[in-house]
Amino acid sequence: MFALNMLFDFGSDDGLFVDPPAIPNPNDGTINSKHWLTTPQPNLPPNFNTDDGAQWMDSGAAGTLLIKSTGVKHFIGLRIAPIQALDPAATLELIVAFGRPVIARQRFASPFRNQNGRSISLFHLGPEARQPGKIGWFFPLDQIKLPIPARDHETHRYEFAVGIEVTSGGQTRQYGEDPQFDVGL
Repeated sequence: MFALNMLFDFGSDDGLFVDPPAIPNPNDGTINSKHWLTTPQPNLPPNFNTDDGAQWMDSGAAGTLLIKSTGVKHFIGLRIAPIQALDPAATLELIVAFGRPVIARQRFASPFRNQNGRSISLFHLGPEARQPGKIGWFFPLDQIKLPIPARDHETHRYEFAVGIEVTSGGQTRQYGEDPQFDVGL
């Protein structure tokens, strides 16, 4: 499982996700905004605590996440969390849009497929309340279902942008970014 960790400041009205802290904590992947998190499992086990930074390995600052072409097809997800306490009844709505880079040679916009084999390029999830006792929200998007590139020296790259709308204590804020995140196969 691979997940992008995105943090936001509900007190800010600039609409941007928080930049990584000056001194990241290598023992807690959930503290680093705009970082890829990984687990050894292709999908999360039922008892996995997405808020427990010790259960995630921080794979570094966001950019291209290169997934090996061989082996198990992993799931991709997003963990979204505030940097301060919110109303326990706060809700979050997430939109993720995938597309291929202009220079890409693959013919699909997304590594995800529906049951009919058609590309899934847009995820619109929520609004959802947090699970009881959780700091943030976790949205598993889907399993990568696209075939791997035919030749070892080729890659497929899929860029995506993230947007959220958070409502807490009667106030609503929106955050969005196209930070050159992409998934490479």
